[in-house]
Amino acid sequence: MYILILTENKGLNNLLHCVFLQSGCFCKTVRSLSGLFTEIRNRIPECIILDKNFFPDSYTRRELTSCIQTVGLFEKLDSLIFLYDEKDARCFRTPIFQSPFCTRQTQERIVKTLHSAVKKIGSIAQIPEGFRPVEKKLYSLLKKRAEEELSLEEMCKELWGERTDGNTKTLYTYIYRIKHILEENVSRPEALIKAKKGCYKLTFFPSESL
Repeated sequence: MYILILTENKGLNNLLHCVFLQSGCFCKTVRSLSGLFTEIRNRIPECIILDKNFFPDSYTRRELTSCIQTVGLFEKLDSLIFLYDEKDARCFRTPIFQSPFCTRQTQERIVKTLHSAVKKIGSIAQIPEGFRPVEKKLYSLLKKRAEEELSLEEMCKELWGERTDGNTKTLYTYIYRIKHILEENVSRPEALIKAKKGCYKLTFFPSESL
């Protein structure tokens, strides 16, 4: 299944790619409406996901649906269009637009894939029990930048505004504690891994090749 995602949010992009690749889907992200139209002309996606935060806050689902219906290009597709809303766990239940050429079989396959994705996103969004307040903040940063290498410098700046020898040592302590909560075997970490010297990476699906 080919899924086209419209978002400017790097963290959301990483999250959706991880989740959908696990389901055997091919994903591509665009960061503008012009990019969206270009990609659709190059290859028709079976599913299009629009990040709600890409649009003005005043836009409602109904208004976005109306806007989509005025674009003739969408009428010619055999696709479903969904609006991703991080505040609404039901956002993938109902498409905001369904092409008249989208078959029932295609619709059922897409909805089944998205239902599975919602469960995975929900489990990832939860912060594991046992974290202290600062560790929650650090974990949230790692999760937001999941699948990316995050340097000690960036983590220190997020937590304290600057990096010093003292807070670097404290940061290592937090990383060690987070590993103990996340990992079954701390000596062979699979979730929070050291990508290279001075850099760590949180990965959601370490046992699978993405």
